[in-house]
Amino acid sequence: MKRAATKVVIALLLLLSLTFADRMKWSADLSKDATGGIIVESGYIYATTMDTLYKLDLLDGKTVWSLQLKGALLRPIKMGSLLIVPSQEGNIYIVNEGTKSIIKTLNTTGEILNDPLVVAPNIYIPTSNGVQALNTQTNSFVWAQGTPCSVQATPLNLGDKLFVPCDSGLLLLLSRANGVVIDQARYSDVFWKSSPALQDNKIILGSFSGKIYGISAKSPKSIVWVKSTKDGTSVASDIYANAKEIVVTTVGGKICSYSADGSENWCRDASSEIAAQPIVTDGGIYALSDSGTMYGFSHNGDTNWAYDSGLPVKAEIVKKGSMIYALSKNGSIAALSTSSCSILFPSQGDDVAGVDEVEVVVDPYADTTINKVQVKAEEGAWVDASAVGDNYIGRIPVSSVPMGSSKILCRVVSADGEELPPYTSVDVKRTGAGKKMNVNVPSSVGFGSSFKVKVSDENGNPLDRVTVIFGSLRYDNVNGEVKITPPAKGEYKLEVKRAGYTPVKQNITVGDDYTIIAVIGALALLAVAVFYLFYKKWIEE
Repeated sequence: MKRAATKVVIALLLLLSLTFADRMKWSADLSKDATGGIIVESGYIYATTMDTLYKLDLLDGKTVWSLQLKGALLRPIKMGSLLIVPSQEGNIYIVNEGTKSIIKTLNTTGEILNDPLVVAPNIYIPTSNGVQALNTQTNSFVWAQGTPCSVQATPLNLGDKLFVPCDSGLLLLLSRANGVVIDQARYSDVFWKSSPALQDNKIILGSFSGKIYGISAKSPKSIVWVKSTKDGTSVASDIYANAKEIVVTTVGGKICSYSADGSENWCRDASSEIAAQPIVTDGGIYALSDSGTMYGFSHNGDTNWAYDSGLPVKAEIVKKGSMIYALSKNGSIAALSTSSCSILFPSQGDDVAGVDEVEVVVDPYADTTINKVQVKAEEGAWVDASAVGDNYIGRIPVSSVPMGSSKILCRVVSADGEELPPYTSVDVKRTGAGKKMNVNVPSSVGFGSSFKVKVSDENGNPLDRVTVIFGSLRYDNVNGEVKITPPAKGEYKLEVKRAGYTPVKQNITVGDDYTIIAVIGALALLAVAVFYLFYKKWIEE
């Protein structure tokens, strides 16, 4: 029974991943194993691998520059024109971004075991021997607080205090100004790489033994609640907490949501451990597993989608607007979109000649509310598309499509923000003279009757997506034929247009409906004939 259920889940995830296979905008290979994290600042990505700091273009992932440093580099910190790069070996490099040079190297009292806490102008560094505070304006250490244990988690900012968990089970409250110990408590547990989070007046902390603690922010001695993880395995990623929700992942591959009082809202299975802290937004929860599967969960725990990115994530994913950037263990960076679109019409290679406006049919998606869908020719301006059923239709002037080969693009603007390039596109051509289109229509019709306009290609096959204009009447998206009832007598101009075909124009006269007159005449003759027969019979009698 469990095996069958697993197969169903795998089939569902495969279907979902195929549905959202175009989430990948770009990927870049840094050629070295990733040891740190990424930050996104001012239109650029800063990333670290073994021995190298990179600056990448946000739109295409191309390397702007790289700088050789030493060691297993952690997540860089940007402070104005300076980049501060810690290494696991205990070195801190101060880099001038403008000159791409090291202006100072500092050494901590021990190995750096996690990313520093940034509270400008200081950063607070967790080491194998305690915590050190570095002033980034003077590039000098302010204080160092030694501990009888290693600090593997990033310290937590509590205003004028720091909360520091140690791997030996010691929990410390330090003065942020000078590092003096204000309070402490010892637990029979091991606090490792999972960094804590603050929720109201509680510290939410995960442990190696698989415990989740709610601890008073006033004193580490005061436990508000404690519970075990769903599968009993270690808490994997940094804790996420806001006023209403706590999100925890486990080494065993669980992602769980808890209320502020520690009660479980829901738990779901991932394909493997989720070491990167999930991203929580108003629209839902994003999580990327170590095996490379990216999940989109609702706040109710529903799996909205799952996408196999092929990127085993090291420790971090970053969301900026409508984009998610992920650094993998093998040194690849991927840009994944939370919104995009596919162009259903025109098709690849279509000729758009023969029309005044090119009708572009788009199928959009977004993880949040779609505010706008837009289309354009490659060199033209964006044009808003209108919702029609499940799709959107936008019309761009054919004059904005240059003669020869070109592209038509689409993009989505969602509650997450504007979709970033590269955009979905189709290659089209504009030849100036379209193919021949056959239009079957009478040259005159009687007022009060209807007639059909039949449209086909050179081989007699019905044409779709045809526009038919009859006087002031307009019929869009005609499929093969359309029935028209003239509104009044007179001379009308009929125009039939379809992208890729030469337009057909014809004059049609709408006059008296002689069909009705003929019917009346026939009925009159019939009446005369019947009268004659009765009269003849009466005479004979």
